[in-house]
Amino acid sequence: MSLVVTSEITAGDYIALRRRAAGFSIADVAWKVAKKFEDRRVFANLLSEWEADLSVPSPAYLRTLQNAFRLDPYIFRQLVTSVGDPRICRARGCSALDACHDDAHRACAWATPAHDLCTTCAIRGAHPRGA
Repeated sequence: MSLVVTSEITAGDYIALRRRAAGFSIADVAWKVAKKFEDRRVFANLLSEWEADLSVPSPAYLRTLQNAFRLDPYIFRQLVTSVGDPRICRARGCSALDACHDDAHRACAWATPAHDLCTTCAIRGAHPRGA
């Protein structure tokens, strides 16, 4: 079952964008959150499923992800439930509720009228998916 919403970014896309923005691979996140080797493999498989929109993490797992990298649970739930229209940067997954920062440590703002690319990503030459 796919969790595609009108913003064209799925809940899984959002998780993947935020993970990559933090500079982590799936294995990095699994290593960070799971103590035992066997648990790391299980968690990596779960994270792969979540990012592919094959399943949705429970609230407990969502908190676990938040301990590994920045992820806004409000934005995530909007994407899962299709309630609201969250504005999300297609390059890094940041939002007005979870802004990234430029090299001068200033919070980003929207660089496009469609609210799909932030100023930090625009300066760094990133482009929204599909652009």
